[in-house]
Amino acid sequence: MRRSRRPRPPVPQAPADRAGTPPRGTRAPGAAYDLVPTRARGRTGMNGVAAGRSRAEREARRRARAYAVRQAVHAERGARRRRDDRIAVGVFALVVGLSIAALAAWSTIGPGAPVAAVTPMPVPSSTASSSPSSSPAPAP
Repeated sequence: MRRSRRPRPPVPQAPADRAGTPPRGTRAPGAAYDLVPTRARGRTGMNGVAAGRSRAEREARRRARAYAVRQAVHAERGARRRRDDRIAVGVFALVVGLSIAALAAWSTIGPGAPVAAVTPMPVPSSTASSSPSSSPAPAP
């Protein structure tokens, strides 16, 4: 459904003291375009040329500003990514180091330490004499 457009206000006419001059926003036959922009011309401005150029300049400035902002955001994201990567590598190295240290401690002093084998000590027999004998003991 189309909305109806509001009618534009009429172009202002020249005051009575300017009698004989064409109304603003129009051109006299054979004369150059009038340099006074009017509402009737809309946003085109000076004969549709100067405003177009300034519009193009504004658009170029806007695009340049947006490009500079995109470049800054891209550089910031790259710096943040590199910083986060360094932090991640540091945290990974710390975790690996701590796990190796914990494993070494567990296997040397903790419950994972090897139990020393108990070897029976030879008990001196009461039948054996305390003096050494010159003859060797009989072999079985």
